[in-house]
Amino acid sequence: SVSALAQTTDATVWIGGRAGLSRFDGFRFVTYPTASDDPLPTDAVTVLVPTSDGGLWIGYLRGGATFLKNGRAINYGEREGFPPTTTLNFGVDLNGSVWAATATGLARLRGARWEIDTRSDAFRASVRDFFIDREGTQWVASSTALFARSRSDAAFEEIVRTPFVHRVKRLIAQAPTGEIWAASS
Repeated sequence: SVSALAQTTDATVWIGGRAGLSRFDGFRFVTYPTASDDPLPTDAVTVLVPTSDGGLWIGYLRGGATFLKNGRAINYGEREGFPPTTTLNFGVDLNGSVWAATATGLARLRGARWEIDTRSDAFRASVRDFFIDREGTQWVASSTALFARSRSDAAFEEIVRTPFVHRVKRLIAQAPTGEIWAASS
């Protein structure tokens, strides 16, 4: 079953699911890793997010993350501070910081270590999706509400109280005109 799709800047389409990761170059499908690629820590892929420099963030069902670029993988797990729970999404803020949304809250990559965002206690253990808009505002859909934190705010603010389901992959998006759209249950 496919749980994630992404296209990197080299036009490669990546397909992730419980059975692992594959890539499609326009002519053929190849299971990752090949003999010349770095291995991944697990097969159960939940999310794929391409980066502007040609890389790919990979998240996993039982926690952990990988940054993959040019066949080289940097794996992050509990030893690097990554939360040991399902990875739901990644985002890069306007300062270039990488954020991960997991089923138990947000974490930010600082150097080679992940740090839990303690300012996300309002929705800890109930995250459903995460999105950073063009202005740098962070949006979180939880099991009970939609929250937002602008670049200048320290804490998240509850925007609307409504439940968001766990089974839908992408819940938050930004329209070309700037409006934020969120799909609730």
